[in-house]
Amino acid sequence: MKTNYSKTCTLPQDLIPLLKSRGLSITDEQKVVSYLTNIGYYRLSAYLHPLLKTPKEDHLYKDDATFDMALDMYRFDRKLRILLFNEIEKIEVAIRSKMTYVMSLSYNAFWMEDTSLFSDCPIPYLRRGYTALYLSAISVLITNVFGTENCVSSRFFPVVHNMYGLLMEMYRTTVSTISFR
Repeated sequence: MKTNYSKTCTLPQDLIPLLKSRGLSITDEQKVVSYLTNIGYYRLSAYLHPLLKTPKEDHLYKDDATFDMALDMYRFDRKLRILLFNEIEKIEVAIRSKMTYVMSLSYNAFWMEDTSLFSDCPIPYLRRGYTALYLSAISVLITNVFGTENCVSSRFFPVVHNMYGLLMEMYRTTVSTISFR
């Protein structure tokens, strides 16, 4: 049986008394209003959740719980995400570079003009069957959807994944993750 959602929108300044009544220590209310306005309560609630007493359904905070503790967790998570995406970008560039290398060695420097290599490819200008595209290899791979089985990249998954010493499924998962982030 479904339950109707009955909660109403609560302004950030109106959340402060609620959070305090549940035991959360807030030292600078204006700063908290600013964070709730700019980050959002529901995004921050994931960081407030570990500060709840058990049973968590009671929505009461632990005795030493502060808004700053939740904010510290949010900041840590943000910095970690930035570090990880920086490394993911390096992996993405390396894979695209290796694929360009493999395609150029397997065919020639103008492999991107061979439309037969792009059958059922989701790239519109390649699907139309244009000839003499005069695109650089890297521009094709930048727009290429790595995870598409029928696209040019899937033909060379085995060669490229062997360069990295990865199992085929691990390589596909990595490439799909990079493609759809």
